[in-house]
Amino acid sequence: MSFWIVAACLTGLTCLALLAALGRKGVPTADHDRAFYAAQITEIERQLALRLIGENEAAAARTEAARRLLAVQPATVSSTARIGETRNLAAAAILVLIPAIALPVYLARGTPDMPSFPLASRQQQKPADPKDVNVADALQQIETHLAANPDDGRGHEVVAPVYLRLERHADAVRSFAAALRLLGPTAERHANLGEALVFQASGVVTAEAKAAFEASISLDARHVKSRFFLALAAQQDGDKPRAIALLTALNADLPDGNLKAEIAWQLLELGAVPQGGAAIAALTVDEQSAAIRSMVEGLAQRLASSGGTAEEWARLIRALAVLKDTDRARLILAEARQKFASAPDDLRRIEDAGKGL
Repeated sequence: MSFWIVAACLTGLTCLALLAALGRKGVPTADHDRAFYAAQITEIERQLALRLIGENEAAAARTEAARRLLAVQPATVSSTARIGETRNLAAAAILVLIPAIALPVYLARGTPDMPSFPLASRQQQKPADPKDVNVADALQQIETHLAANPDDGRGHEVVAPVYLRLERHADAVRSFAAALRLLGPTAERHANLGEALVFQASGVVTAEAKAAFEASISLDARHVKSRFFLALAAQQDGDKPRAIALLTALNADLPDGNLKAEIAWQLLELGAVPQGGAAIAALTVDEQSAAIRSMVEGLAQRLASSGGTAEEWARLIRALAVLKDTDRARLILAEARQKFASAPDDLRRIEDAGKGL
């Protein structure tokens, strides 16, 4: 009932607003006409006083002005009457038609019987925007679930990569290990556990991590992540030929992309041409050197024109060291030190690369 009272009041206010606008009177047309012709006669008298026109011309002009004024006044009265009649008709239409049209339209298209919803209910019914989801809250919910259901392997497998991204490496290792134990061994699960162990050890491929990658390779000899980390393990162990052989074979199997480019640079830093199999054997020493310099020059030009990350600057310094171009490498090192002087972590990467000089 209260809805219809409010609706009736709003309709009435709308009608009153329209009637008020319709009832405003402008300046009568007759007043405009009289003012115009009065000004015209004044102008005639001024011209006569300045002797711009003669007495006969002034009399004729006065007569013409008076004739026009008399001719227009009846039409003005008639026009004013017609305007009044139109306003009356418009007012009647507003009072009758607006309520007569609004009510049937609302009954046909509206929902008068729908109950109102409290604000709290409307807020609860609003779908959640993924951007508004709090990662910490979601993670806490999963952790609460896993505390009550520690044997939920899927839950551990879902939460483990989140721990890894949040750099909670010990938690990631624990969850990856639980997923492997509860869901069974696969090449991917072994590799994920090994990767978490590497991050936990600050980038060192420990014996435990290496065992996980070897277990992954035993299930899938072409598993990319495991092959990559086993090559890194060989490099850290000082077995440069094995590292080159593993990275070269992996590079040959990969499609073009970021990982292939990363492996190519690692090969370059190890002094090998980043091409696969027979292509390396077919290259002469000069051709290998030209291929390496082409890659280095491409990186140098890009860094000079558009800049890059600290890792890319460090990579250029290491590559120049491999090419024995130490003078240029020192110049790049000095430039990189200035560029990253205000970023301690980046500067540390630059200094580590400079140690090779």
